[in-house]
Amino acid sequence: ENGAALFRPVNGGLGMAVDAYGRVLGTLDHFTTGTPDKVLVADLRTKGVATLYPAVGDAFGWLCGGGLALLALVAVRVRWSEGCRRA
Repeated sequence: ENGAALFRPVNGGLGMAVDAYGRVLGTLDHFTTGTPDKVLVADLRTKGVATLYPAVGDAFGWLCGGGLALLALVAVRVRWSEGCRRA
């Protein structure tokens, strides 16, 4: 989401190399590799890519949550006003 490459070294797990576009360039599973010397080599670019998330941040999520709350309030109000008309 930030447009950066990721190299995930681990000691007992799944090591990964992922480029800035989310493509997996290499993996190394600690548990299935039979050799004691485990090496993961991948060519990762240091320059990332521009994405929308750094500019917008969590605003989209907050807007979705606010829209859901607004729809819930409208639904409750409509339901309540229908109940008042019947009485």
